[in-house]
Amino acid sequence: MRNLVIVAILCLTASVARADMTGNDLKEYCQSYPQHNEKTAVCMGYIFGSLDMTRGLNKMFNGALLCEPPGVTGDQLIAMAVKYLSDHPEQLHFSAASLILNMYTAAFPCPKKSN
Repeated sequence: MRNLVIVAILCLTASVARADMTGNDLKEYCQSYPQHNEKTAVCMGYIFGSLDMTRGLNKMFNGALLCEPPGVTGDQLIAMAVKYLSDHPEQLHFSAASLILNMYTAAFPCPKKSN
């Protein structure tokens, strides 16, 4: 129960900090990726920040949310996130952080435990 309260607080804090960043906004910042310019710097920074938040949540849940394999690079994660935004236009009105969380957990699911 304590973990759920912490997650709720983190989610509220993140949404207050940048509540207006939608998938549409992030996709616009990422338009020229992998070129390096001011917009792609925002794109990359936002995605890395969202991934750090997701990794932190995963640690709080003892690795139950996702199982990222070793050796995944930052460039791969950025490319995956940019592709996810392009592949899911029907979700772009949602918060950008939630879309990154969806992409990350879908890309690296943990094996189901047998009972």
